[in-house]
Amino acid sequence: MILALAPDILNSLCLWFHWIDFIKVFWCLSITGWAVFTDISYHKIKNKTVLAGLSGGLILNVISHNLQNSLIGAAVPLVLFLLFAIGYMGAGDVKLLCAIGAIIGFPSIIKVVLYSFVFCGIYILIDTARCRGIGILFHDLWEDFKYLVLSGSFLVSREKRRFPMAVPIFLAVFLWIVSSLVSRVSGK
Repeated sequence: MILALAPDILNSLCLWFHWIDFIKVFWCLSITGWAVFTDISYHKIKNKTVLAGLSGGLILNVISHNLQNSLIGAAVPLVLFLLFAIGYMGAGDVKLLCAIGAIIGFPSIIKVVLYSFVFCGIYILIDTARCRGIGILFHDLWEDFKYLVLSGSFLVSREKRRFPMAVPIFLAVFLWIVSSLVSRVSGK
């Protein structure tokens, strides 16, 4: 039944999206999907993946006369290197967000970053409650906050658990695509 509706859905989507938007969505999902695979498998987002996302995004936005938004979109996530510097986020995750920003541009990358942090927070709360208990999580956050206030620096010596941040980033991209489609269909 769903397969029978596929041509109608595709035709409807063509009314609201320009062909270049389809390619951007496909490229963004491909890059983030591959990043999820490598992040889960090897705990690393490869620079080749990031470079493919950046170059593809810039080329697509040159074609669509949107290079300025692409460059700003790629630059905005660089602020997140502060989270990498203090040990709360991997460099590959930040670079992946830069690549996504090059594809979808500004201001859309801000939504993706915010969505990814929400998904990340939900995952961490569930995982911590499941593994160590929610009280430990709040205790650790309180200790980090006290250390920051008293010393003026971040505590980075705590044991780190490997967390594939590419998964919440992929979910954020997917949510951004769905919300963009809904807003275009509804005319908002």
